Amino acid sequence: MIVTAPDTLRERIRVLHRTELIHTATRWRPGAEPDTSSAVTRLAMKSIAHRYQQLDHEIKALDGHLQRLTEQAAPDLIAVKGSGAQTVGASLITAGDNAGGRYPPP
Repeated sequence: MIVTAPDTLRERIRVLHRTELIHTATRWRPGAEPDTSSAVTRLAMKSIAHRYQQLDHEIKALDGHLQRLTEQAAPDLIAVKGSGAQTVGASLITAGDNAGGRYPPP
């Protein structure tokens, strides 16, 4: 949307980093019935920025759950430098239920 935004708006927002852009867009007040291309673009970007914040919050919450569960299921793997919850979680899913019924297998 930045690329196709009206020139005056595009010039002001294209220099912003993602977090600055999200913060800026959530504060815009385009009005209940925007009647210019700039106002409509602001309304759309504001909506997207709010959704971005919601998804970011959900991702952080889910990452916390994944961290806790992988620490419980495979503390030795989590302790390996460079191994994060997502990598260990994917490994656990790939390994599946092994014959010994525990992870890591003997």
